[in-house]
Amino acid sequence: MTTIADDDNPSTPAAATILCVDDEPNVLSSLRRLLRGAGYQVQVAESGAAGMLTMQAGAVDVVISDMRMPEMDGGQFLLQVRERWPQTIRFMLTGESDVASVIDAVNQGAISRYITKPWNDDELVQAIGEALQRRSQAQDDSRLAAIALTRAEELKALNASLQQNASANQEELTAANERLKNNFVVSLKVFSILIESRHEILVGHSRRVADQARRLATKLGLEPALVQEVFVAALLHDLGKLAFADELLATPVASMGPRMLAEYRQFAARGEQLLMPLQDLRGAAASIGAQLERFAGSGFPNQLKGRAILVGARILSVCSDFDNLQIGVLAPRKLTAAGARAIIAGS
Repeated sequence: MTTIADDDNPSTPAAATILCVDDEPNVLSSLRRLLRGAGYQVQVAESGAAGMLTMQAGAVDVVISDMRMPEMDGGQFLLQVRERWPQTIRFMLTGESDVASVIDAVNQGAISRYITKPWNDDELVQAIGEALQRRSQAQDDSRLAAIALTRAEELKALNASLQQNASANQEELTAANERLKNNFVVSLKVFSILIESRHEILVGHSRRVADQARRLATKLGLEPALVQEVFVAALLHDLGKLAFADELLATPVASMGPRMLAEYRQFAARGEQLLMPLQDLRGAAASIGAQLERFAGSGFPNQLKGRAILVGARILSVCSDFDNLQIGVLAPRKLTAAGARAIIAGS
């Protein structure tokens, strides 16, 4: 097993590091020359085992692996990379005869993208740059979400402190509470914008679902406080998708393989976990966590049945599915509003 470090790389230390894995030296040479010229730091390995050693030795931003290699093929190698270094972007080089292997790798979540041989130099460099940019955006979004959660906790603590301070006059408390309320609304909007920024298909989705959910809750005669709770839950119902990989966000649910589908179904519970520490949002969080439950008991994560499912979760499920059917989240074919209503009415 041979691993070759590209020590004379002229790139700056801030440049992304790319590991190329292939058992053909001429392919590695071509990739190294191309990617060094694009400003990346490049390391190469002539087998999957050697590639694993390189991954263990230091941070790698992108892995480009050939599919057909002896001992450990590209699918097996990239699946191990995904399990041990999930933040590393994974590309597969493959010939046209490897379609079945590629589909299997996609279903297992092993690859971010596949590139057919012979590759186009400009397209490969562009694909790498775009993947790095999307990962950077996702990391920024996650950091902003964490900051927003921290900010909300700080505001709650401030409010509690002011209320416990007997010497604070009523005017000061009123002003502080008004600031708290305004900042809380801003925090909700930040969450919603963060969610929608992850993928173009999500733009406007949370706001549309929130408006529909509020109208439906009002029509059902729910108490105003519960109507507001449902509205907030709808604004934040996709919060658990913030950490999704780009390929998961871009894949319609009906087209997902078993592994991808299992990961997708975790987003509701993940959103609930993120919001539960905020006492004022626990009601909304519970509805978010149960939004994938189904009346017949076939849903997730707890297979709840009938009225055991919170009314807010039932409203959220209907309104979210109604919009998702129209924007292509649930199925590759986008439906009209009438078509979406027919599907929901028949389910």
